[in-house]
Amino acid sequence: MFRISGEKSKIKELDTHFAMCDYSVLQRYNENPHEVANYLKEVLREMSEPLCPTDKYELFRDIPKGLSNEVKL
Repeated sequence: MFRISGEKSKIKELDTHFAMCDYSVLQRYNENPHEVANYLKEVLREMSEPLCPTDKYELFRDIPKGLSNEVKL
């Protein structure tokens, strides 16, 4: 997903538009999604808390096992 670097100016543009809740800018990246992928990587890297809470990690990790047994969260 992040193999090709995006242009920093376009990543900054995405940040500016997303800060204003303007997601229509994504239409410009249909043919070349690398800036969007790089922006997502930066957002995830800058998060103060993990996307998956530490105390829930094992539960999320084991979801595929539970799906075969139809275990629900």
